[in-house]
Amino acid sequence: MQLIRQLPSTGDHPTAVAIGNFDGMHRGHQAVMTAMVEAAQRKGLVPSVLTFEPHPRRFFGKAEPAFRIERLGVKLQRLAQASVARVYMPRFDAAFAGLSADQFLDEVLGRQLQAKVVVTGADFAFGKGRSGTIETLRAWGAKNAVEILAVPPVVHQGITCASTAIRTALGQGDMRRVAAILGRDYTLVGTVVHGDGRGAGLGFPTANIALPSLLKHPARGVYAIRGWIRGVPYDGVANLGVKPTVSAANLPALEVHLFEDMDAFYGQHMEVHFIQKLRDEQKFDSLDALVTQIAHDCVAAKTVLASHDAEQRTTV
Repeated sequence: MQLIRQLPSTGDHPTAVAIGNFDGMHRGHQAVMTAMVEAAQRKGLVPSVLTFEPHPRRFFGKAEPAFRIERLGVKLQRLAQASVARVYMPRFDAAFAGLSADQFLDEVLGRQLQAKVVVTGADFAFGKGRSGTIETLRAWGAKNAVEILAVPPVVHQGITCASTAIRTALGQGDMRRVAAILGRDYTLVGTVVHGDGRGAGLGFPTANIALPSLLKHPARGVYAIRGWIRGVPYDGVANLGVKPTVSAANLPALEVHLFEDMDAFYGQHMEVHFIQKLRDEQKFDSLDALVTQIAHDCVAAKTVLASHDAEQRTTV
């Protein structure tokens, strides 16, 4: 997949273009990608995506500090997996934000991208002040022989699949709802590093995973998780929080305890799949009370993960 950070003055090949932020690549985004790729194959066009960096909501100051659902690199990986050949990712700055709706259509889509098919969500708005609507886009498409596909919202299990809904569910620690919208488990990725050694001293060695500061993280608490290392899954439990019983620091961290010998995992890259929240983070009166609760958490996590696997088998 080709990443193009600066739009060409004139496109070199007709394209089918999906437009959006695609943060999280949830079921709704996947439907847009499918429609775009199918149209590209049908018409012999380059399957392309037009997305923006930074996120327009961040540019306009409307985004909370921890806003992104996934890292930019992960987003690009998911676009590549969706058979996208080109990602146009211009910088969203004052000049781009100041383009009128007509300028965006004629200059960006028409001249720079040579778009012959444009695929968006049904609520797509564009141009300065969001003056352009899906009807504006359709009128331009009819005038310029460009096929316009507006993909309706995807509703799964009664939930409208949208990035806003994912952020809300993450804030509530509702990982089942997050997974339903994404169409996959929510994951955080990072390198396994040693912590302060307290977990091992309590009989539950942990791997520390750095938390990216700009991501919207799940609510603080204890979770049943599955850690993937080199393509192999390992069951475990994780605490996302500030460790109030053993630490006075107020910096959130992700500590993962896998039900395996963990010595071989340090230094490895891990994908932490969040399956279900078990409980809120809490402060205990003693280390003995903490150890007892961790043991209960491990039992609960094993039960949740076994149930999760059984559910997955029945839906395949």
